[in-house]
Amino acid sequence: MQFDLVITNPPFQDSVNRKKTPHKLWIDFTLSVFSRLVRDGGSLVQVSPASFASPSNLVLNLMEEHQTHIMRWGTGHHFPEIGSTFSDYWIEKSPNDGRPTRVVAGGERFDIELDSRVFYLPNDISRLALSIHEKVMYADRPRLRVEWDYVTAHNIRRYRENPTLVEVEDAEHPFPVFHTNRSTWWSSIRQDWADSLKVMWTRSGYTKPFFDPGLLGGTDMVYFVRVASIDEGELLAHNMNSSLMRYIYKSAKWSGFGNERVFSMLPELPRDRLLSDADVYAHFDLVQEEVDYVEEHLAPGRRKSK
Repeated sequence: MQFDLVITNPPFQDSVNRKKTPHKLWIDFTLSVFSRLVRDGGSLVQVSPASFASPSNLVLNLMEEHQTHIMRWGTGHHFPEIGSTFSDYWIEKSPNDGRPTRVVAGGERFDIELDSRVFYLPNDISRLALSIHEKVMYADRPRLRVEWDYVTAHNIRRYRENPTLVEVEDAEHPFPVFHTNRSTWWSSIRQDWADSLKVMWTRSGYTKPFFDPGLLGGTDMVYFVRVASIDEGELLAHNMNSSLMRYIYKSAKWSGFGNERVFSMLPELPRDRLLSDADVYAHFDLVQEEVDYVEEHLAPGRRKSK
């Protein structure tokens, strides 16, 4: 049996299979309900965690493929005792025909074009935030060639009978591997890319790209961009730490970890000159209102409005 209208607040925790990852359950529920219970041309109206907006979320993909009429943030005040953020939305089970999606957030009402370019929504969703991410991340432009190695120095290797990865250097583990901003581990294996000149960073905590002259490998937390010279590496690292890029890293992040898809879509930046913040804003054609928004967002002690 299928219905013209299904209204749901999907379950977040599986009380039967408690080992199932909680944040996956409501996603599976949503996809199943939309597929099995909503008839073609019917509608799903749902309250769910706002993390549907995170990179590569399957519910966001569902919204992009179908006609999503409205997304509203700020639904959480209806659930004051639940430790999550909530939103609600209306998805029609019809192919996306290009009509805009109305966004209601923080006292604003505006329309966006929700399609496959929009592979995440910023966590500070607003008219200006989306305009900035459109110019920097969603636009069709050259990308950094970001690489990673999830295998050689994966953290699980610490727990093997003869571990190839340890947290403290010893004679059998002489090769340093960058892990997080506060920790470097040690491996018995020298990764084939470790000798390369590169800019690297971790997906754990704050994103702080830095130039490495061929000293460090990396764990499964690490991403890197190879460069042709020391000068190029130092310039790229500087430009990747500009205010605009720090804003992007911060607002394109929906958990304590950065996302592979976001990193792999980072725009190419000049490597032949040192850019000021003003230069980077101009490079991406930000207008003054957008510049002011970025600066305010990064200001020390800033609190998100409820």
